[in-house]
Amino acid sequence: MHPAYRSLLAIAGLALATSTLVAAAANAEPISFGKVWVRGAVGPKDIRMLSTPGNLAIDTVARRLVVKSKRLPLDVSLDQVRKLTFDVSSHMRGGTGGGLGALVGTAIVSGTVSDYWCVIDYVDAAGVSRLYLLEVGRDRASDVLALLTRVLPSAVQEARFTEQQREQSKDGIAPFNDSYQVTVVKENRPAVPPIQPESALVVVAAPTVDFDDAGAGGECRLYANRNIVAVNNMGTYAFFFLAPGTYSLLSKAGNMSVLDLTVEAGKAYYLFENTFMGFSSMNARLSRQSEALVRGEMAGMYYSDWRPKAR
Repeated sequence: MHPAYRSLLAIAGLALATSTLVAAAANAEPISFGKVWVRGAVGPKDIRMLSTPGNLAIDTVARRLVVKSKRLPLDVSLDQVRKLTFDVSSHMRGGTGGGLGALVGTAIVSGTVSDYWCVIDYVDAAGVSRLYLLEVGRDRASDVLALLTRVLPSAVQEARFTEQQREQSKDGIAPFNDSYQVTVVKENRPAVPPIQPESALVVVAAPTVDFDDAGAGGECRLYANRNIVAVNNMGTYAFFFLAPGTYSLLSKAGNMSVLDLTVEAGKAYYLFENTFMGFSSMNARLSRQSEALVRGEMAGMYYSDWRPKAR
C-alpha cells in the first residue's frame, strides 16, 4: 500500500465520525468536500489533458456523485459506478496552458504536489464505460475515502505498491552515448497490447504539466538494467515486454531516477515519469501507479514511436 494511504486509512474510521459528516447524514443533505481538481480532455476534439477546479458532493440518500466544474462536470448515480481506485502521485503543478517554458521560474512550477487521486470508473447513460480523474486535497482525502468505502464498499480499490524511487548520482556512472529520435504519434495511437503468458508487460507514461506541453519538452529515457526500453516526451506513452526477473529501472532526463521492480510473467505494470524543473533542465521522477490512473492519463496522451538516430 502506498505510504500516504496508510496514514489515510489509519484515520478513515475517525473521519466518518466527524461532526460535518454526521450532521450532513442526519439532515439527508449531500456531503460536500469543497474544491477538488479534475483532470480531463481539453475538448471534444482535443484529447490533451488539462487540470481544472471543481467542487465534489456525494448524496448518500439520492445516491449521486456530483462534481460541479465549468469545464469537466460529472453527475452520476452511485449505481453507475463500477470501480473507485485511490492512488497517490507526486508531480509539478502547472497552470492553464501556455507550455512549461512559459512558466519556468514561477512559484507555480517550482512547487511539487502530492495528488490523492480518485479514479472513477463508471457507465454513462448510453452504457459506455468512462474514466473520470479526480484529485482530492490531502486534507479531505481521508474523508472522501472513508465515505465512498462506506457507500460503495465493493467498488473501492487502493494502490498497494511498495516500490519507491531513489535519485541516482551521475558521478561514477558510465556515460550514455546513445541518441534517439522520437516521433510523436497523434492519430491512430497504438493500444496497449494484450498480456503475454511468458513475459511481463510494462507501460510507462510521462504526464504533461500543461496541455500545451503534450509531445514536447526534453526526453525521458527509460533503461532496464542499462538496456534502453522506452523514450518519452512529456505527454507521451510507450510500452515494452520484459522477461520475468528483477530490474533496476533508470529514468534519465536532467536527473536519474531509479526504481527497482520485480516482474512476473503474465502480469502488467504501470509507471509514471512525472516531470519537474531542475536548475537548468527537465527532471523526471519514476513511480509505479495503478492501471486505472495511468490509463486514465493515457486517454489524453500521444504515442512515442522512438528509434536510434541514424549515424
